[in-house]
Amino acid sequence: MPSLIKSIALKNFKGFSEEVRIDLSPITLLFGANSAGKSTILQALQYVREILERNNPNPDRTLQAMLPT
Repeated sequence: MPSLIKSIALKNFKGFSEEVRIDLSPITLLFGANSAGKSTILQALQYVREILERNNPNPDRTLQAMLPT
């Protein structure tokens, strides 16, 4: 069984300049005002996946970045 990510810490990532730590559970809900950083947390998790699964640390060349909008 793969190990689960138990928390994520963001610092100097998009709108998070100071370090923010978010504890994750099997079910984690993200809610808050517009522009509070909910999407940024999801993008950070996608970026971690890109690094671990594709060995790609370039944020401009991720699968998500290359999808048409």
